[in-house]
Amino acid sequence: QSHRFTSGALAPITYILFQFVIVNLSLGVFNLIPIPPLDGSWVLAAALGDRARIFFEQIGRFGFLILILLSSSGILGRIMGPILNPLYSFVLRVLFA
Repeated sequence: QSHRFTSGALAPITYILFQFVIVNLSLGVFNLIPIPPLDGSWVLAAALGDRARIFFEQIGRFGFLILILLSSSGILGRIMGPILNPLYSFVLRVLFA
């Protein structure tokens, strides 16, 4: 199914605003991944208690390395894809309903 943005003078502005929404959704979902230093690790640690907090503090120094490895191996995309795709579909349905 093809989605069309507004034609005319507002087309570039509509497209840029749509891209801002997509980037914000992507960053929000990415930030909730439970790997330090991302916020998802602290949300999960608060929900699970002290043992989880201690675990996340211990692996925190390796968080960026873990994220780089997940990203370069494609695993990060497989984690985020099933979450982001329905969100993107929802945004497109709302905008083009």
